[in-house]
Amino acid sequence: MKVRLGLLAAAVLLAGGCTSTVAGVAAPAPGAKPVPPPKDPNDPCGLLLPDQLAGLGFPPNGKLIPERKAQDVPASCTWKPDDPDASVDDSLGVYYTVDIALEDFFGGSQPKEPATYGGLQWSQYESLAGPGNCLYATKLADASFALVESNNNKDTSKACDLAKLAMPQVAAHLPGGSPAPPLAPKPKKAPSALAGVEPCDLLSAAELAQFQVTAPGRKTGKDRSPKSTTPPGCEWEPAEASGFQLLYVSLDPEKSEAEVNYTDEQADEQIKAGTRSWDLFTNPDGNPKQCSAILPFSEKSSVKITSGNNNDPAKACEQLRAAIPLISAKLPTG
Repeated sequence: MKVRLGLLAAAVLLAGGCTSTVAGVAAPAPGAKPVPPPKDPNDPCGLLLPDQLAGLGFPPNGKLIPERKAQDVPASCTWKPDDPDASVDDSLGVYYTVDIALEDFFGGSQPKEPATYGGLQWSQYESLAGPGNCLYATKLADASFALVESNNNKDTSKACDLAKLAMPQVAAHLPGGSPAPPLAPKPKKAPSALAGVEPCDLLSAAELAQFQVTAPGRKTGKDRSPKSTTPPGCEWEPAEASGFQLLYVSLDPEKSEAEVNYTDEQADEQIKAGTRSWDLFTNPDGNPKQCSAILPFSEKSSVKITSGNNNDPAKACEQLRAAIPLISAKLPTG
């Protein structure tokens, strides 16, 4: 028996019993012209072209993992969406080899009955990673096969949806495969209205005078300050001897209120500002000298303000209470 690591999950194990049933050997589809494999059989990233990947919802750049022949593991390629928060459930993987037998890779794992995708017979194999990990393989020759892998651990009934969509596209570049059906590029998600807002413009110079901070504000966040990976923000240093802490405003166009809260704490108070309602946290992480407020701008975006007072905890939320109506008035319609 042999055990293999899966491509997308951190430790996807593939193993089977003592007998095996092999997926059918590829045969040219009726009337289809043979399609040669990629020039480099150790580059499965070439099994999906940019227009195919666009239709599947991925950027063209895949991550290549070279073949590990000693472990009978073929070369593989993984694609993830551009979203930095994408999980393994959002990924697609493809293995391809011309010098490893399918039986050696799966070590006797028994597949389900084959189904035809893109003119080739593909069989699903069970994964020790659980029902959220979907594996489909097609045998191309005695020592050649391709495998497509997708995941959905949140809804295991959909684990194979992406693999089934991708198999005809992959098959088009394999011997005996049929031409791929066209895929329309997935429409890009409209950016959040927060994406075009400059955080440092949310408080004017005249307004900042009442907050005992130094102006102008300092831009923070990814692509705004060195080595930062945080969302766009602005911070204002407190005036000397004021006792106040740094006043900080952060706009996250991709994360909800719950995701930027970072704690399980419930809001101590709600503050209305026009049609908006902010959640105020008067003792975040058990620190009475700090204060934070979060606006659920939309279901998937939020605005967060933090401040505090080192000298007088009773004034910890003073700046936030004054800043909330001013900031709210300058935010776009959510």
